[in-house]
Amino acid sequence: MTIVKKITDGTIAKAGARGLCAGANVRTPCGARRIEFVRKGDLIVTRDNGLQPVRMTWTQTVTA
Repeated sequence: MTIVKKITDGTIAKAGARGLCAGANVRTPCGARRIEFVRKGDLIVTRDNGLQPVRMTWTQTVTA
């Protein structure tokens, strides 16, 4: 998930954390899979464009 804010001049800025937290499930052709087991090239079900391959994965530790 990307949080997007529209500035008054029409510029769009990204803010906040992007992505999914560990333990989140995504839909695949074979059913739900926890996000931490998804790898580049895996197919996931998207809301707008049906099945799409994962293009990249990354991890980031966020402190409170």
